[in-house]
Amino acid sequence: MDIQIVDGSSQDSNNVITLEDGDDCESTKMEEPDEFTLITWNIDGLSDKNLSIRTKGACDIVNKIKTDVVFFQEVVPESESIISRMLTDYKLIYGRTGDQYIGEYYTVTCLREKTVKHLDHKIIDFEYTDMGRNIIDVNAIISGTKLRFLNTHLESTREGAINRQRQLQKCFQLVNSSPQDVSVLFGGDLNLRDTEVTSLGGPNSKIKDVWQLTGSRKECQFTWDMTRNDNLKLEAMGRNGFKPRFRFDRLYFRDSIPSEIAPEYFGLIGIERLKPHVCFPSDHWGILAAFKFLK
Repeated sequence: MDIQIVDGSSQDSNNVITLEDGDDCESTKMEEPDEFTLITWNIDGLSDKNLSIRTKGACDIVNKIKTDVVFFQEVVPESESIISRMLTDYKLIYGRTGDQYIGEYYTVTCLREKTVKHLDHKIIDFEYTDMGRNIIDVNAIISGTKLRFLNTHLESTREGAINRQRQLQKCFQLVNSSPQDVSVLFGGDLNLRDTEVTSLGGPNSKIKDVWQLTGSRKECQFTWDMTRNDNLKLEAMGRNGFKPRFRFDRLYFRDSIPSEIAPEYFGLIGIERLKPHVCFPSDHWGILAAFKFLK
């Protein structure tokens, strides 16, 4: 059976990714796919409106695609219990330590155990944060290829811009410090405005924005978009009923030497309403990216 993920644009070969289901038979042997997929998604655990239904909807999408790696942000205890119950094929790594985030929100990285071999992980706290933000840093192997995954939720709001830029610099430093034979994927809800990235001089030439690498398609640009997503019914901002939209959620890629993977797809998920509740899984669209192995 094939699964097609369409991001709302015209259905041509550049806009549709087809993923084949694996064999239904049980096997303890690690699968070695020719490509792997990654989702990063802020699932809006801070809103208790339809939280259970929305979280189940997000998990249904992950299970349907059989995504290899998932970066969740804004997970709360209630949504965590749903994730742990529904994503039974995944190793779950939480961005909270002990009782530090109980009652608040945090990140979760999910690794599909049939395809992703977990090597190690650690939680890296940001030195500059007023919101308890950190990074889940995971080393893993897929199809014999060494990969590093960095999942984070950078400081929120305009007032958090200074801390957010410091946190982004820290993340870029971690990416740059990775061994040359490791491919690195860093992403999450980065809450970034384009001017903030520009003021830092952007990432260096080795760190690439996956949206840009795959063609900068306009229909996939904005991941928090009140012109399309009405989960948050804020009052109209500015003149003429202006509704804000931002590219808050991003995914960056640093290639290994020699090159072992290459991005082949970048699209949005969670863009269809959950019926009959007539809401989306989150106020953010999720990002789905696919990477092919070159060896």
